[in-house]
Amino acid sequence: MAYLLGYDLTDYDIKLIECLVNYRGVKPYHFAVMKYGKNFTESQEKTIYKYLRKLLDQKLIVKYKLQDGSEGSMYYLTSKGYELAKDLFNIEEGKRGEGWINENGFTNYGDFPYELFSPPLEQAPHHLLLVDFLFKLKSINTTFIEHRINLYSAVTYGNSENKFRFRPDAEIRLENNRTYAIEIDRGSENHEQLCKKFRTYRHYYETAKQSALDVRHAGIIFIVEDKRKKHGMKRRWKNICAAFIKEVGDYHKDVNLIMTTVSDTSETILFEINRKNYEQRFINKLSTFLKKKGNQDVNLYLINDLDNDYKQIITTNMAESNAFYVNVYITSQTFEANVYSKFMNVYRQINAIKNQEVVKGLEFRGFRKAIIYGNEMPYLINDIGPYELDKEFNNVFREFNDNVHYYRVDDVLV
Repeated sequence: MAYLLGYDLTDYDIKLIECLVNYRGVKPYHFAVMKYGKNFTESQEKTIYKYLRKLLDQKLIVKYKLQDGSEGSMYYLTSKGYELAKDLFNIEEGKRGEGWINENGFTNYGDFPYELFSPPLEQAPHHLLLVDFLFKLKSINTTFIEHRINLYSAVTYGNSENKFRFRPDAEIRLENNRTYAIEIDRGSENHEQLCKKFRTYRHYYETAKQSALDVRHAGIIFIVEDKRKKHGMKRRWKNICAAFIKEVGDYHKDVNLIMTTVSDTSETILFEINRKNYEQRFINKLSTFLKKKGNQDVNLYLINDLDNDYKQIITTNMAESNAFYVNVYITSQTFEANVYSKFMNVYRQINAIKNQEVVKGLEFRGFRKAIIYGNEMPYLINDIGPYELDKEFNNVFREFNDNVHYYRVDDVLV
């Protein structure tokens, strides 16, 4: 036992306090995962409660019994515990901080009023679903995913007369500073509220652009509860996707929308990390295959998108002697909006494709699509109704669902 700053604290007690500074409020389950890993025993879990009892007795933390049928309790720092944490971790008074949690801990902490720092008790299930997601990130063994909670991802922008608030639930950062906004979705927002959310994203991006700043996210990831997988996930995706396409304008081309469950977090994030590698390997493999085959009826093209360093893969395939198809190759998560944006990019360039020398004057028979995915086959929206989009996007949704073939990434890139 060691007395530090007037309190009886072990090294692990300090780690518990650090965890609460990082995530505001957590359940004993999260502490157990942090100390013992996800396969902790009942005996190890009981040990966690002993540590928590000691901090409770010193009035450094408080226990909140979860409401509305939710089981268990959430623990968070008292105002006294938060003041102690500021001393323990040298949090400078008034400092804003960036709040990125990396493999070495926080890059720098911010100093917040206790009323702002303490977790939102009225939204405890929402908050704890976010914590579940962030702890799932820690289970990805191949790399550490930097992340920060909404205390730090929130932005106030505008001028003295017109101030606006942009506040995703969290952000994660992958290689090359690719940042993704995280939105926790428990199905409580209706379509108009979702539209309002995406209008906020668009306004934030456009306002920053006027100041020559690029704050676009590589993607927006909606995290839903695991029970959604069996009950209404496709219906919810259709609602979210329609609101996104309707409201973000042209930002749909370079800001992807993804939806996943907490349990599928690892697969989803790893696919994002490896996506460009998959695409480049597929380009190389397809190019090598065509050269070896020496087939003059198939021609490979790469449509470059300089804004996001993306290369769209297409081939023109002869059908008999007087006609051709365009094959479009796209990588996709299980629930992802970018498949439609990528296809629209080709859809808009069909006249330029028709004028390529090898197919000029031939009859265009239509598109064929090859979707390369991770573990679970992508879900495509057959009909966007009852939501109304512009005519071009309605056409894209209808056209995209015909002649689709699916290929698992491990099968085509062996």
